[in-house]
Amino acid sequence: MVQRRYFRYIFVVCIFFSFGLFLLLKAYRASYYQDSFTITNGICNSQSLPAIWTQNSKKWNVGLLKIPSCPKRKNKFTVFIKTAISHRANRDVLREYYARLKTKLEEERGIELKHYFIVGIREDSVIEEGDDIIVGNFRDTYSNLSLKTKAAYEYFALCEDKEEHGASTLVIHDDDTWVGVDRIVQLFGSSGPPANQLFGNEHRGTGVMNDWMEEKGFIVNEKIWKDKFWPNYIAGPCVIMSSKAALKIGASSSSVEQIPQIPVEDAVFTGILRVKNCLEIGTLNYFSFLWNRHKAFCVHTEGNIRLLQEKINETLFNI
Repeated sequence: MVQRRYFRYIFVVCIFFSFGLFLLLKAYRASYYQDSFTITNGICNSQSLPAIWTQNSKKWNVGLLKIPSCPKRKNKFTVFIKTAISHRANRDVLREYYARLKTKLEEERGIELKHYFIVGIREDSVIEEGDDIIVGNFRDTYSNLSLKTKAAYEYFALCEDKEEHGASTLVIHDDDTWVGVDRIVQLFGSSGPPANQLFGNEHRGTGVMNDWMEEKGFIVNEKIWKDKFWPNYIAGPCVIMSSKAALKIGASSSSVEQIPQIPVEDAVFTGILRVKNCLEIGTLNYFSFLWNRHKAFCVHTEGNIRLLQEKINETLFNI
């Protein structure tokens, strides 16, 4: 019995030691890695990007096959959700969430909340009808996340061009991610985030051919990106920005025809194109760790729809 009791203590100590070592190694790597593409002391280093990314090519768009009507108010909180046609359950959960928040934001702050689901096309599947569906002209596959993301920027620019740019916030997230809309509005106010910054979970010193890339079977041609690392970027599950930052990224994406050849959409849009447009990565105090999810601005549930529903129920209960 004594041996078993000590074994439990030893096991717990080993777990904490391993976790602490992991955090130390991660911090060391982040401090050791110097991102040659990043912005330092307000000086933009966009010319450090390969010429293929700085020389504008012929304008191109993915094409939007189906779009809803544009929002009418200038003060907007716009949410784009990258989803798959087969993820109907996720969309239904998020629809209920944003519908409830929409009324609260409009009544209390005069901000129009709009959400949209971005999908591609599949021969064997048809997505449900709805005024929150945007269909892009590309195959609805995981490898086309870059095109799915670009479709969001295209639609946003299409609607913004129809009026003077009001103060607005843009969030792009995955369909298994909870977004704390109320917390974001409280942090940035009705004017939205700073025009020159993006916010989210920063990835520093991420290798191009990392374990995730190998697991998915993805490769990046060296002619497109020769560096062994991506510029620092914000993880794809959730990125927060102003309308001005979104319009800059969207415009520059239409003049870089290499985008469809890189399947890592977050490294492209919040890494390469962020640097190209001299945008910085801002800091949020909390993101989505297990011990502080009650304070997080975004929580990525990694495909766990039960956890997503729990987080949404908790939020709606407190409204």
